[in-house]
Amino acid sequence: EMCIRDRVATTETPPASPPTDAPEGKLLDDFEDKNAVNALGGGWFTYADKELGGDSQVSPFEVADGGANGSGAAGKMTGKVTTTYPYGFISLATSLEESGQPVDLSSYKGISFWAKGDGKPIRLVFQSPAAVKDFNYYGYVFTPTAEWQRFDVPFDQLTQEDWKEKLVPVPQAEALAQVTYIVWSTFPPGEAREATQLELDDVQLMP
Repeated sequence: EMCIRDRVATTETPPASPPTDAPEGKLLDDFEDKNAVNALGGGWFTYADKELGGDSQVSPFEVADGGANGSGAAGKMTGKVTTTYPYGFISLATSLEESGQPVDLSSYKGISFWAKGDGKPIRLVFQSPAAVKDFNYYGYVFTPTAEWQRFDVPFDQLTQEDWKEKLVPVPQAEALAQVTYIVWSTFPPGEAREATQLELDDVQLMP
């Protein structure tokens, strides 16, 4: 499965059908069922910059043994980021609905998750068909270390990137009302990483 990649100059068209209402259940995934499907029915997957001309490498999504707080499992990606594509990246992502239709997250206050990595930044992104230029979605940068750490991200801390002439502001409520994918990508784009990894656990939408 492949989702929309960042930094491709194009214009998106909002979906013809209205967004699916977000269900009341707030836990997106704790990975204890050891499958690649979240609690909303969407799938987990990884992708890289190959279709943009890059050769960054990423492992298929896997459920690894051992999660946060002594739990049994976590979602994981490993890979290598190159600069063949100027904005090289690898990403771990999940769709929010099995059919890929947008889900309204605007009634939630934020997202919470546990993560560990290699001490290098990751940008959490909420992909939305709301009209933006160059896929400048709302996101949040954090730095996971080798030890499990909880990250609570209020939606009011999400920002679009400041790409100067490329920045086309979109109201946050409009974007969050039409979320198709939640993505964790290496950041900044184009920074080579010989070996990198990210593990996630207990991903929850905050009331």
